This record gives sequence, C-alpha cells and structure tokens, in this order.
Amino acid sequence: MNFEVSSNKNGIFYLSEYFDRYWTVKVNGEVKDVLRCFGIYRGVGIEAGTNKLSFEYKPQSWYLGLKVSLITLIILFASIYSERLISYTLI
Repeated sequence: MNFEVSSNKNGIFYLSEYFDRYWTVKVNGEVKDVLRCFGIYRGVGIEAGTNKLSFEYKPQSWYLGLKVSLITLIILFASIYSERLISYTLI
C-alpha cells in the first residue's frame, strides 16, 4: 500500500486497519517502526512536508509455507524420477 501524505507539522499517519507485527513501513525510502494506534490500528510517524509511505505485509507463515511447498515438490519429483530410473534398469 503506497501513500503520499502532506502535513504542516510532524505527526502520526494512521490507518483504520488492524495492527499486526508483520507489517513493515518505509517513509521516504527509510524503514520506520509501525506504531500501534488506539490499541488496534497501525500508523507511522511522519515529518512536516510531503512524505511517501509504503506499507508492506510480510507474514512469516507465508514464507514457511512456501519453503515447505518447495521441499515437497523437490521430494515428489525426486521420487518420481528415481522410480522411473529403477523401472528402466529392471527391464
């Protein structure tokens, strides 16, 4: 999610979307901490002027699932290949 925000003074830009520890944010290309606003929402501190914000969601479970899927595919293809190799040598 990308935003361009203008402000007359320093402040906090917040979104009325739920906070989660897997959100990351860059303000003008610099990584900043995602803040918990009003207990459940997420936000980030901004400086006066125009700021470019880039929020990105990076859940660890997604990367773990991708790794498990790739390993499973490798094992599947290896077992199919080895089974074919064995059947050709027995003929």
